Amino acid sequence: MYIHIIIRVCTYIINLTGNYMKIKRVLNRKDKNTEKEFYRWDITLDPELIKNLGWRKGTEIKSRVVGDKLVIERK
Repeated sequence: MYIHIIIRVCTYIINLTGNYMKIKRVLNRKDKNTEKEFYRWDITLDPELIKNLGWRKGTEIKSRVVGDKLVIERK
């Protein structure tokens, strides 16, 4: 089972099986020497979706890009 996440870069909104969530850009670290900032992207999933999938804390997942979609599935 997998979830299709459709990313619209201009709005940073995700359509996740009908539930709308946001992608967050979070500062991961800052290099002390060069002052360069490194970011990561966080996606918050609806707890109800996780429950329906039977996923639990620590469930290993993998992702891949298919066309303009990000597919996340259990390993």
